Amino acid sequence: MSRGRGQHLGAVLDRALRDLGVAGRLEEEKLKEEWARCAGDAAAAHTEPRSLHRGRLYVTVDSSSWAHRLAAGESLAIRDRVNEVLGREAVRKVFFRVGTLKRGRG
Repeated sequence: MSRGRGQHLGAVLDRALRDLGVAGRLEEEKLKEEWARCAGDAAAAHTEPRSLHRGRLYVTVDSSSWAHRLAAGESLAIRDRVNEVLGREAVRKVFFRVGTLKRGRG
């Protein structure tokens, strides 16, 4: 198979996954798996990515002090690392909301 044809097939698959609504869910799962890499170990212990929609990443944080710390100084770095992990400019802005982390729930 030629390289051009492989790239074309990849584009067709990407478009099909987007059309089926699967691509976004796959990205969210990848983000959850790579969250410590994106947020850093300390922040990842207090946060979870909740959803990614239209360039907005919503992150649940277990305390207001962590939410403030992240919003004040880490949001751009997290955005950049998430985009690097996902391989595209998927996130334009990160929003932090205090809530209960759902880790460990099946």
